[in-house]
Amino acid sequence: MPHNKQTLLEKLYDIGNVVTVSVTMAPDEWAALLAAQPKGEFGFREFRPKPNETEKVGRYDWKDAIFVAIQGTKFPPTPLKFTKVGIIKKSFAGSFSYVKPSFRLDFTRGTNGQEKAVERSLGLKHLTLNNNKQDGSYVHQTIGYDIFRQAGLPYPRCNFAKVIVNGQDYGAYINLEPMKKAFLECNFGNTQGNLYEIEHSEDLVEGSQHMGPLKGISFEGGPFSGLADLRAAAVLDITKALGNTFPSASQAIDMDNFLRYFSLEILLKHFDGYALNTKNTYLYNDAVTVQNPTVAAGNVRLKFIPSGIDQILQDGQIFATGTSGVAARLVLDEAAAAAKLREAIRSLAETVFSPANVNGKILPLVKRMEDLVNTAAKKPSDPSVTGQVAIVRKQLRIVRAGAYQLLDELPPTLGEGPVLRSRESQAVIVASETGTEVYQAGLSGTPAQKWEIVGMPGSVSDATVKVVEKKKVVIKSKAYGTYLHVDRLAEGGTKVCAVKEEGSAGNAFVLPPTAYVLWTGSYGGLMTTTGYCWLQSAETGQSVALGEEADANGRQRVVLVNSGATEFYLH
Repeated sequence: MPHNKQTLLEKLYDIGNVVTVSVTMAPDEWAALLAAQPKGEFGFREFRPKPNETEKVGRYDWKDAIFVAIQGTKFPPTPLKFTKVGIIKKSFAGSFSYVKPSFRLDFTRGTNGQEKAVERSLGLKHLTLNNNKQDGSYVHQTIGYDIFRQAGLPYPRCNFAKVIVNGQDYGAYINLEPMKKAFLECNFGNTQGNLYEIEHSEDLVEGSQHMGPLKGISFEGGPFSGLADLRAAAVLDITKALGNTFPSASQAIDMDNFLRYFSLEILLKHFDGYALNTKNTYLYNDAVTVQNPTVAAGNVRLKFIPSGIDQILQDGQIFATGTSGVAARLVLDEAAAAAKLREAIRSLAETVFSPANVNGKILPLVKRMEDLVNTAAKKPSDPSVTGQVAIVRKQLRIVRAGAYQLLDELPPTLGEGPVLRSRESQAVIVASETGTEVYQAGLSGTPAQKWEIVGMPGSVSDATVKVVEKKKVVIKSKAYGTYLHVDRLAEGGTKVCAVKEEGSAGNAFVLPPTAYVLWTGSYGGLMTTTGYCWLQSAETGQSVALGEEADANGRQRVVLVNSGATEFYLH
């Protein structure tokens, strides 16, 4: 594919380019598209295209748009108009809508020669427009796929679109790159492999939940459509043919790709993905596919590609090490593979989700996306997305803390050190200028809000007690060198303060996650956790709370409580 097509696509999908897609079609045709329901039980695979079919039969019927006009705020700078364009509804589960449907446009179904014209002008022949029904922030897909890019994984390009049909403004959509030849060239430099989709409760095993033998994974494109590369890899019955071992699976699956992919699903809280739900995943055989492939000849190298990430980074979800996907189970159940997964999680925590990258790159990009939706893409009558985007920001800030909780490790202190921040109020614990008092305040980034958290040697002595509940730490002010301390008062009660003495018993704290499940297999970490922790005195067993009363200087106190403690995260 000529390089200029990729240049066109980079312009089209640039995040700053809000694309207006204006569709004109017969009103009864549009009404029929709005009212369409997916065929089959929940629209499952029996109505999807099957290998060797000449006419693709989908869960919806194609309709014709009279013409489609496309113009971007940057590219294309003037409207491009195309006649008789195919349009089809998409989605069948959570994003299904009778009011604001997701849909695809196909410029190859209409006027002869038009597909060449649209490819010369836009670099593609198809558009995919997602409705964001499950994402009130409108940024889950745009920031999520960019994070996959930063992690060195395959990703579809995307940006925002405004959709207008027959003069009616339908508001903001996601303009998502279709997984076609240009996508494969951009991500793999190879368009000679086969592409497959794992859409719903399907996996690399014989007989998926809904479809039966050999139909669990759909062929989406490539030179040979008979699933021969999957059969050659023996992954259609991985527990039997591969002996249920990680080294055997590694012969067919690119495990460097999968371990980072698996790690990102965990850290982005992608509960609707492969590891947790065997859904929303593409597989690409990144090889030169032949009619009779074998693993030994190097004809099979499966790589995982993300899809359907519109529900990531939700406050109500947890960081979870999923076991639904067979490849995920193979990794977790073998010590050497589990160690590699731990290293992949740690690597992402210290690169993509490092404080420097989150604060310096990711959060500013989220802000830019928020502004684009509010000012250029959404309908004027739609509510601002600012409140929903604030949740996304908070979730991005806790990813590193969640990663180290999953590893059952203390995060290393970087630079000026983390802040101890409340999940609910977002206030932080501050060391006073006197060096002996602590209080709470809004985040300002001053050194008095930064703390160094250091594990105490020999703090884990009882192997029968969960490690995460026994790791004692000291918390040292980066500004004043004093230690967070629990003082037993002579008149009774306790006080949270700061002291200069290094070895005081009242300096010891533990940081147990607010909720977790301990993994008992080879992985050696937690199976699920929240990213949030209690700040608990190792001496008294009480936990820290950000109180409502003010001290003599009018600053809100930090107190110890037996119940109603504050949930903190390290950021």
